[in-house]
Amino acid sequence: MSEKSENPLQIVVRMQVQNQTFSRALAEDVVVDDNDLHGEFIRQPEIFAWWATTTELARDRVGRLKTELARKKAAIDASVRNEAKIENERLLSIANSSDKKTQVNLVKLTETMVENMVVTHKVYMEIEDELNEAKKQLGLMMVGKEALMQKKDMLISIGANYRAEGVSNPSILKDAIKERLRRKSQEDQFQTLVLDEEQLDNKSSMNIPLKSEIEKKVGTKKPVSRIK
Repeated sequence: MSEKSENPLQIVVRMQVQNQTFSRALAEDVVVDDNDLHGEFIRQPEIFAWWATTTELARDRVGRLKTELARKKAAIDASVRNEAKIENERLLSIANSSDKKTQVNLVKLTETMVENMVVTHKVYMEIEDELNEAKKQLGLMMVGKEALMQKKDMLISIGANYRAEGVSNPSILKDAIKERLRRKSQEDQFQTLVLDEEQLDNKSSMNIPLKSEIEKKVGTKKPVSRIK
């Protein structure tokens, strides 16, 4: 069984084994808490084992329901044909016991008629609905198992990264990454300052005359007033 939710990842999957019901939320199991990577590494095997086990239990349930549905279909099919046979024998018996020859309308069943009577049988429909629900349950379990396998690969990648960083405890990997980014930012800022200073030095080496020097050579013209 699964509870409906607007967000598909918020689905709570429930699995009943004998008299016990187990449930897990897919969204909670697939997310990685980067503030507790050490705990994520520890919990991963247990979480994956739950989804892998329930997937096999769900697969087994689907198989059992398929077998039950096939048996019930065969039983209903035989029952429908047997009922038609009994009815025809009854009609023929009545006709033979009569002194007058009468036309007997025997029950004639086609394969399509038998099939329709089987699939619309109440018991058959109940088992079929149960099978469809079990198939949906199995599909959700398989999605969860696949997501946990991808999470495992991601944790392996994270582990390789913090080992490359020389970090012994994965819980402090986030701080190590932040420190590396901080150092990178400082290096970028320092490089920008160096480039600015080089540009200033280049301008000075080009002997560009200042404004005061230009005024000395050209002179400053005063505005001429006109008297009307």
